[in-house]
Amino acid sequence: MHNHAFPTVQSHAKSLNKMPMWNPKCLDLPLSEEQKQRLLQKFDFDKDGRLSKKDLELGLRQMGLRFCRWRAGRALRHADLNKDRYISKDEINELVKYATKWGLPAN
Repeated sequence: MHNHAFPTVQSHAKSLNKMPMWNPKCLDLPLSEEQKQRLLQKFDFDKDGRLSKKDLELGLRQMGLRFCRWRAGRALRHADLNKDRYISKDEINELVKYATKWGLPAN
């Protein structure tokens, strides 16, 4: 007889499947393209007019997403068209397109 004090791996995996991948906080959904752009521009925590990987990571964490560092890196690689390691205002539309894939609902 095994009386486990901790949940099994299988029960933990089942509970993870029920968790939302994105938990929006006080947002009217779905978002327009302009709303998505404004939301993502709020991630510019150092106010330099562009988004760094750290800006993206912090913003994703505030949104309640998991795997924020990984997602920020993927988003940066996708949206940084000139490969300067930042997302500029000219590149924000690429970020919006990519962000729709990981949870920002499209109209």
